[in-house]
Amino acid sequence: MLFLQYKVIPKNMVKEATSLKIDKDVFERVKTQAKKENRTMANFIETVLIKYLEEQEEKEKPAE
Repeated sequence: MLFLQYKVIPKNMVKEATSLKIDKDVFERVKTQAKKENRTMANFIETVLIKYLEEQEEKEKPAE
C-alpha cells in the first residue's frame, strides 16, 4: 500500500484544468490506487506530482 505525506493545499489555490494521454495500464493502476486511498484520480495525481516535485527541489538545493 502506498502512503503519501503531503502539504495541505489551500482551498483558495487557483487550479488549472488539463487533459492527459496516458497508457491504459497506468490509468487503471492510478484509478485503483486512488480508490484504495479514497481520493479522486485528480487529487491522487496532484498529490503524487507535488511529492515528486518537492523531492526534486530538495535534491537540487545546494549543500550547506
